Amino acid sequence: MNSKITSLLLIICFGIIFSCEEEETGCENLGGVIPNHYYTFWIRETSGCTSVITVDIYDENGNKRDQSASNKVIRTFFEPNNCEGGDQSYAKYGLAIGRTFRYEAYCNSASGAKTWEGTFKVPCDANGCTLFEIK
Repeated sequence: MNSKITSLLLIICFGIIFSCEEEETGCENLGGVIPNHYYTFWIRETSGCTSVITVDIYDENGNKRDQSASNKVIRTFFEPNNCEGGDQSYAKYGLAIGRTFRYEAYCNSASGAKTWEGTFKVPCDANGCTLFEIK
């Protein structure tokens, strides 16, 4: 009898743990592992910036995230056709699916410093990629 009660309690506990994880991200539970979705940031060349544009990403707790290569933003007249941007030296962040992040981008311009900021929620597309236009 004790083994049946223990088994039932274990099943209930695992169900609670896994349902909380799924609820937390809003994405399908993958056995407790929360995979990444990738973001590459870009901006239209008409931004007026005279310096490199950089972007920093912060998680829900305000912690700054590390990026793959640099935090330079792709500057182009047209939307890039893939997340690589043709150059590995641009910012590409692997971010946990279902989570919300905040970005801060900045550069120098003829009229002084320019900044952009905002928040976004990462889609549940594990290992996918989003080209994010800074506006």
